[in-house]
Amino acid sequence: MKDGRIPLDTNLIERLLRPVAVGRKNVLFFGSENGGRTAATLYSIVQSARRNNVDVLPYLTDVLRRLPAITSTGAPPDPAALDALLPDRWAAAHPEHVLAERMEESREAQARRRHRRAARRLTAT
Repeated sequence: MKDGRIPLDTNLIERLLRPVAVGRKNVLFFGSENGGRTAATLYSIVQSARRNNVDVLPYLTDVLRRLPAITSTGAPPDPAALDALLPDRWAAAHPEHVLAERMEESREAQARRRHRRAARRLTAT
């Protein structure tokens, strides 16, 4: 392969999918289809928070405390109120819970990948 823009490994994707693969057997013990849907929703929320470098415990605690007030009126929930609970927007409102060391690790890894790709492009030509 001569195109240096295409990564040769899939380690990042495999690491991101690992919790899903590990939890696959646990799906058998949720008890009902509704329990499985709830677990899938929680998995998605937790992974989104991790992907946005948010400390998961304070995030979930705050979101699970605020969510009933948003959805209990009987009317459809306000989309703006729900959007404020998304991990990236929540992190902007609560910067004390953003894991700065993880952000730095991500930046460093991205810089290393760019450097390796540039080196591959140079050797391929």
